[in-house]
Amino acid sequence: MFSFAATPSSGTLTDTSGPLTYTGGPFFVANPTPILFVDQGPECFGSAQPCDDYVLTVTVPAGYAAAHPNAAVKATLSWTDSGSGRSDYDLYVYSGIVHDTDGSQSADFQSTSSSNPEISTISPVMDGTHQYTLKWCRTRRQARTFT
Repeated sequence: MFSFAATPSSGTLTDTSGPLTYTGGPFFVANPTPILFVDQGPECFGSAQPCDDYVLTVTVPAGYAAAHPNAAVKATLSWTDSGSGRSDYDLYVYSGIVHDTDGSQSADFQSTSSSNPEISTISPVMDGTHQYTLKWCRTRRQARTFT
């Protein structure tokens, strides 16, 4: 089994920490999923359908959600085009730690707009510690790097 992972592969965001940054890829093949009208989410397993994973832990103190009812976590995925002008990635956010996906798992949050950057918002923010898996994959268009 061949897998991809973000560098670093995880991070913790708190109410007092600064933004987190990670790097992934490169993807040498496109992931042609999810298949319209068949899949609910991406198929991410092996080198044939690669996705990068980043485990995000969000920790906020008790009472934070009540004091900040509009708080949200913004996940932004951007990339450098290979020069073709056709690079495209999709961003999926799952609650909990999620490894391989078979297309049947809908993301809790996602951005699949073909825009650079892709932006997904995790909302509402809940008190305590919660983990999310950010998965991103290259769609059928050509791309070489992710930053």
